[in-house]
Amino acid sequence: MNFGQPTPSEQRQAMNKAMMDSNTLIDIQRGKHKKMALHASLYFQHFKRYTISIMTITEMVVGFQKLGDEPSLQQFLETLPAFEVMPLTVNAACAEILAKG
Repeated sequence: MNFGQPTPSEQRQAMNKAMMDSNTLIDIQRGKHKKMALHASLYFQHFKRYTISIMTITEMVVGFQKLGDEPSLQQFLETLPAFEVMPLTVNAACAEILAKG
């Protein structure tokens, strides 16, 4: 994904690894927010993959199933090897719950 060139100050910022929740992943896929898409692109360039949890996978699969969107479900499942998938731990679960507010 390439959503434009980062500014020099964006290139200099330290990048920390972060776990994406399902809402963030959906927003990035839809290109909903330009700044978010740019940060996602920088993150991907730096770490070479996005980090999600098993909880995010579950939410995405259930969402596609509820919509009856089999093509998007299959596409998502085919992209899973490109993600770093974190196991479900207490810390990961708390981070996901707190991120959702």
